[in-house]
Amino acid sequence: MEVEYRLKHLAEELNITESAARKYYGLFEENGHKFDRNKQSYIVFNRQDVELFKKMIELRDEQGLKLQDAVQRSIIIINGSDYNNHRSDLSINDPVNYMQSLNDKMDDIKNLLKEQNEVIHEQRQFMTKQQETIEHLKNYVDEQKEQKLLKEKLEEEIQQKEEEKEEQNSTSLEEKTGEKKKGFWSRLFGY
Repeated sequence: MEVEYRLKHLAEELNITESAARKYYGLFEENGHKFDRNKQSYIVFNRQDVELFKKMIELRDEQGLKLQDAVQRSIIIINGSDYNNHRSDLSINDPVNYMQSLNDKMDDIKNLLKEQNEVIHEQRQFMTKQQETIEHLKNYVDEQKEQKLLKEKLEEEIQQKEEEKEEQNSTSLEEKTGEKKKGFWSRLFGY
């Protein structure tokens, strides 16, 4: 007896959500693939159906096909047709759709490049602002260093002037004090 999968089990097997599995099986049915139903009329999937879904996901993810194209091609592959022959037939028999598919892919690539260029531009602007901020901080640090040196120089000058003034004051005080003493002694003793 063949294993039957319900929608939930199919989703788990494929590592996708149930809503994605529901969407995919709807696309397969739209393209002519019929799934079995059980006695309660629920859709059931067999092992070949699981392989069909896996092939569709592989074509979509690894080869970048649109979902509709991946569904159609996976049906052809699973039913025994050669994918490469079908691909060349598609380009010969349906050149409009093939060209449209190529144009869509080119548009996707252009949009991706445009988005990447915008991100690069934003990153350059950010880097420029960062460099300006760094330059501003360097200037600020340099100004602070200059102010500190200037302050230290001024403090040294003030200290020197205070020492000179103190020395002058003490010298002049000694001179005044000395004269008064000399004058006092000389007056007292007559020297």
